[in-house]
Amino acid sequence: MKQLAKKGVAADTTIKDLQRDLKSARRDAQIWKQRYEELKEQAKDFLVAIRKAPERVMSFISNVLHAEQAQPPKMQRQRESVVER
Repeated sequence: MKQLAKKGVAADTTIKDLQRDLKSARRDAQIWKQRYEELKEQAKDFLVAIRKAPERVMSFISNVLHAEQAQPPKMQRQRESVVER
C-alpha cells in the first residue's frame, strides 16, 4: 500500500511536469505560428511574382547580386567609411 502511495505521488509530479512542458510547447508553437504568418504576409508579393514570372524574378535577383559584386572598389570604400561613422 505504501509503495502505491509513493508511485501515486511520483506520477502526480510527472503529470505536473508534463503539463508544464505541454503548456510551454503550445506557447512556443503559437509564437512560431505568429512569426510564420508575419513572414508570409511580408513575402506575399514576392511569392505572387515568383508564380507569375519566375524567370524574370530570378533574372532580376541575379542582376542585383552581380551589380553589387561588380561595384568599383572606390564606391565600396566610400560605403565602408559611411558605415564606420
